[in-house]
Amino acid sequence: MDLKLIWSKHKVRLIALIVLAGVALLWLVFSPTTFKFLHGDAQETLREAETALSEHSYQEALTLYQKAMLIDKSNYLPYLAAAEIYSLKNQPQNALDLILQGVQNAAEKKELYLEAGRLSLALNDPQKAREYLLHADQQDFQTHLLAGQTYLVQDNLPQAQKMLSAATTTQPTDPASHYYLALALVFDDPQKALEEAKTATERSWEGKAKALSLQQTLAEMLAAKNDLFKTTLMCYALLAAGYPQPTINPLKAVLRQDPKYRDALILLGTVQFKLEQENEALSYLNAALQIDPAYAQTSLLLGQIYESQTNFPEAQKYFEQASELEHLNVTFLEELATFYERREQFTQATDTWEKLTANEEEVDLTKIENEIHLAFLYLDKLHDLAKGGDWASQLKTASDSDSLPLPDADLKSRIEDLDLWFSFSQGKEKEALEGYQTLVTQSPYNPLFWYHKAKVEEALGKKKESKESLTRARDLDLTGEIGLLPQ
Repeated sequence: MDLKLIWSKHKVRLIALIVLAGVALLWLVFSPTTFKFLHGDAQETLREAETALSEHSYQEALTLYQKAMLIDKSNYLPYLAAAEIYSLKNQPQNALDLILQGVQNAAEKKELYLEAGRLSLALNDPQKAREYLLHADQQDFQTHLLAGQTYLVQDNLPQAQKMLSAATTTQPTDPASHYYLALALVFDDPQKALEEAKTATERSWEGKAKALSLQQTLAEMLAAKNDLFKTTLMCYALLAAGYPQPTINPLKAVLRQDPKYRDALILLGTVQFKLEQENEALSYLNAALQIDPAYAQTSLLLGQIYESQTNFPEAQKYFEQASELEHLNVTFLEELATFYERREQFTQATDTWEKLTANEEEVDLTKIENEIHLAFLYLDKLHDLAKGGDWASQLKTASDSDSLPLPDADLKSRIEDLDLWFSFSQGKEKEALEGYQTLVTQSPYNPLFWYHKAKVEEALGKKKESKESLTRARDLDLTGEIGLLPQ
C-alpha cells in the first residue's frame, strides 16, 4: 500500500479542511447567535474539532462537527467540514447526504449547493449535479468549472466550452479551468486546446501531470499528417482524462472509413468497458486482436474485462499473454502480479513480482516499494520467512547505511515496519512491540504501522491496547485498506 502517495493525494484537501475548521470557528465568534450559547459551547466544540483534525483524528473531528450542528444548525461550515472528512475517507454518498441535511437547516446554502454539485459529479450523476449548481453562487468560477465538467461527461461540448470559458474569465489564473476548457475544445479547436493546456501547466496544482500529458498528446496530434490518427489521438486525450462519452461517435466515424484501424478498435473497446458495455467492448477488442495479435495492450484489456465478468480462466490467459508479449515491461508484469494476488495465487504472484523487480533497472522509489510489497507477500501469504527475511534484511541494510537512492524519512519508516514485522513473524513479539511503540511515535499517521502494532499486542494478550491501536489504524485509513486485512 503506497501510503506516501495516499498522503500526498489528500494533503491539499486536508489543509483546506483545517482552514475551513478555522473559518467555522471565526463565524461563531462573530455570529450574533453565539451569545445564546453562553459564550462558548459551539466555539469550544469547533476548537476541539480543529485540534482533532490537526492530529488526523478524523472520527473524533466528525463527532465534534456533528455536535456543533446540534448546537447551531444554521451554521453551514460544520456541514462542509464534516462532509469533507467523508470525502477524504472515500465515502462521497455519506458526504452528499450530510450536505443535503445542511441544505435543509443552514441559513447560508450556496456553498452547500456547490459542494452537493461536486459530490454528485463524483458519484457520476451529472444531471443532479447541475440541478444543485443552479442554486450555487452563479458568479463563482467554481460553479462554472463544475457545470462545465458535467457537460463534458454528457458529451455536450458547446455548453462545456461556454461554462469553462466563463470560469477562465472569472478566474484567469486557475489552472483547472484552462485544463478542462482544453478538453472541451479538443475537437472544435485543437490549436486553442493546446494553448489552454499549456496555460494549465504554468502553475503547480494537483492536476499538473494530467495537463502535461494532454499538452503532449495535442502537440503530437497537431503534428500528425494522417486524419484518422489525428481523430484517434483526440479521442485518446479525452479518454485518458476520464471522459469516454464524447469519443464514441468520432471513433465510430474512424472505423467507418477504416474498419481495421487497430487503435480505434482498441479505444472504442476501452470506452465501452468504461461505460460498462462489456459485450460490445469484447467485440471491438477481439477484432483488434485478430488484426494484431502481438499487441499486448489488447490482451491486457481483455484480461480486465473477463475478470470483471468473473471469467477468471480467460482473464488469467490474457493477463499472462500480455506479460509474455511484453516480458520486459514492468506495467504488464504488475498487472499480472496483482491479478494473481486478487485470485490468492500467491506463489505465482511472488514469482511475477520477482521478475518485475529484476526488470526495474533504475533503483527508485517505485522499485523499493515493490520490494517491500514482495517481502510482505512472502511473510504474510506464503509464510516464507527465509525469502521474506532476505528481502527485509537487504532493505534494512540499505536503509541503515543511508545507501537508499532516495533518503526519504517515510521510506525509511516503512522499511523499519517491514523489519519489525519480520521479527514478529519469527516469534519475537516483545522486541517487535518495543519497535512499534517507537515507530508510531515517530510516524503517527501511518495506519499500517498502527495495524501491525495492534496485531503484535493481540499476540501478547494486550487486548485493550490492541483494540485502541486497531481503532487508530481504522481512523487513519483513507483508502479502506485496513478493513480488508484480518481483524
